Amino acid sequence: MVRLKHRYLLTEVLFSDDKVDPSTKWGELLRAVKEGVQLAHGDFGTSCVSSSIQIKYFNPYTRIMLIRVSRDHYEMVWSALTFLTQFNQRECIFRVIHLAGTIRSCQKHLLRFQQKALKTMVAEAANPGRESLLSMSSNLTISFLFPVLGKRG
Repeated sequence: MVRLKHRYLLTEVLFSDDKVDPSTKWGELLRAVKEGVQLAHGDFGTSCVSSSIQIKYFNPYTRIMLIRVSRDHYEMVWSALTFLTQFNQRECIFRVIHLAGTIRSCQKHLLRFQQKALKTMVAEAANPGRESLLSMSSNLTISFLFPVLGKRG
């Protein structure tokens, strides 16, 4: 039996209005990514990716998403994410933070990424002369890191 190998794309969704929408569903995100692949790569890209793509995790507060796709076709999904500019009639950018072969390595990288962002926010909040990043990203906390991978919204 052949083992299917996957790649995991740790992605940050940056909205222009910077509002939190906790009602965002995983299916809507998956549909948007598949539509992006359709626009960027046509029927060929859609057929290659559709059987293996999954949204493994999404947190609407930190706007972090984990996408699983087959190793052979991850570049199609990555390039399609680059061209996506809207989600639910909101301007946004999908930024790939990390590419990995396992969920565990994505978790480790996300923890480092969030800790670095938290240190930056604390430093900005401690400096009263500059605009605070804390006001722009008040929903970023370490407690939101991968609460339950099996739960879907």
